[in-house]
Amino acid sequence: EKYLKTRKIREAEEAARRSRITKVVIRVLFPDGHTLEAFHSSETIQSLDDLLTEAVAQPELPFYICTLTSGCLAYTTPPKKQIKDMSQDFSAGFVLCAIVYFAYDLPIG
Repeated sequence: EKYLKTRKIREAEEAARRSRITKVVIRVLFPDGHTLEAFHSSETIQSLDDLLTEAVAQPELPFYICTLTSGCLAYTTPPKKQIKDMSQDFSAGFVLCAIVYFAYDLPIG
């Protein structure tokens, strides 16, 4: 029943899957318990970073976003993974929805 797929077939299936995704739900959880929900389709993670810069009270403080779940259909085991590649689009990394954690990048103490 199962057969091996070539890289070309896997890439074609991935492209077809991405083209069907038109709406992605991203929930950003802040340390104080507040939640920000954003809807994006093919925008990059940098657009979420820009939105967070506008939304936080102290945008001059460095922050980062990380994920524990990589989407509703997939689960990434702990620990949280810091998102560093801001050029990636949502349909590539988050499937249909994701929970993203916001944290300030301040030295301890």
